[in-house]
Amino acid sequence: MMNQRIRQARAEQQLSQEALSKRIGVSRVSVTQWESGDTKPRGNNLLKLAEALKTTPEWIANGQHEGTSRAGTVGLRLNSHIPLISWAQAEHFENKKGLPSSQDCDAAPQITPPHGCQTFALKVEGDSMTSPPGRGISFPSEMIIYIDPDTRSEAVTGDFIVARPSGSQQVTFKQLASEEGAPILRPLNSSSEYNIIRGGFDVIGKVIYASWGVL
Repeated sequence: MMNQRIRQARAEQQLSQEALSKRIGVSRVSVTQWESGDTKPRGNNLLKLAEALKTTPEWIANGQHEGTSRAGTVGLRLNSHIPLISWAQAEHFENKKGLPSSQDCDAAPQITPPHGCQTFALKVEGDSMTSPPGRGISFPSEMIIYIDPDTRSEAVTGDFIVARPSGSQQVTFKQLASEEGAPILRPLNSSSEYNIIRGGFDVIGKVIYASWGVL
């Protein structure tokens, strides 16, 4: 059960409910309700909870990706370098050869989900993927997203992806959606400043994780 996994992970991190609530930015009552099963963490709260407990949103939600962490039996260890690259570098990504060497970029914070050897990270720029308050998952500016190109063929409606629109060299981060049967790229921000992308695109990879860089 989700509430039991939250209690287990918090105990292994030796955190009180009050300390955990401060890390996430919620009230202690919220943590108590999550652990009792009265409510469930969602959206940004689920992401921040996973970060604070050094595990993954998937493990908290449904027990997937279970393995061994430094604290006990939550999450998986990362044993590979993930480059944090610029959006300009991402524009030239085509395959593993397109990734810069470790000397040319920073190392992204470690992550726990399983990932392919081509996985790279980007820092979100702008507000196109910032959801309105209370609308669920959101990716504000400066958040780090992790992209696994090995998953590009698995992208389905609802997934968050990095893609290159047809006829453009620039890449973009959007949610994969459908409109009258045709795939589109949809921003989470409902402001008219941000447009839906139509007309075809190439998927570079799915976003498999997001972090504020405090794992």
